Amino acid sequence: MSYVSEKWRQNVHSKRWANEQAKAQRIAYAAGVPKPMKLTKAEAQAKQSEILAQRRLTYDAKRGIIIGGKYTVGSEQWIRHQELHANQAGIAYSELLNADNIKAISKSSGLSEEEISRIKDHVFKNIHISYDGTLNKFTPDYDMVVAFKRLERGNPESRDILLLKHELYESQCEEKYKLTASEAHKMANEKYNWQSVIELLNDGEGEADDLL
Repeated sequence: MSYVSEKWRQNVHSKRWANEQAKAQRIAYAAGVPKPMKLTKAEAQAKQSEILAQRRLTYDAKRGIIIGGKYTVGSEQWIRHQELHANQAGIAYSELLNADNIKAISKSSGLSEEEISRIKDHVFKNIHISYDGTLNKFTPDYDMVVAFKRLERGNPESRDILLLKHELYESQCEEKYKLTASEAHKMANEKYNWQSVIELLNDGEGEADDLL
């Protein structure tokens, strides 16, 4: 059961309000997205092996884990490594949000101050629609923080500029089409795929340790 206003619908059980117009726009967009490929089990395994090979990783079917790179995914070392990066990124996110760095990043990237301001809000401040409909800020990401710190200091890599373009386009798609964060991310990847560049660094580990 739900209550309906001119543009909004409230579920009486969850008490959540849904924007019917935004929902219709997301459905219309989703209808135009190509359907996933239907692969046989053998084709799917071959595709997985191809992707892992590009990242210099392999799948150990017996143990059910991905191995390769600096750490074995799921190992104690890998977990500690992920926790360290998460803690470092969380602290840096707060610093970057509150820092007066728009002019510096604009100068080092070639993007306008208005664009940098929009990107900062999108990455560090705004609330986004998750794939399950909940509202959340982005989770702090070590690789992104490293990029922003280089941009702030004025010594960016080409992949850092790619990240800014990805986040700018992602924010525009999210706003224009009323998309979830994952839908907007997918659209931005079609034009500015920063993630694919990061995955090729350091045997699939991303940015090097101790850069923060």
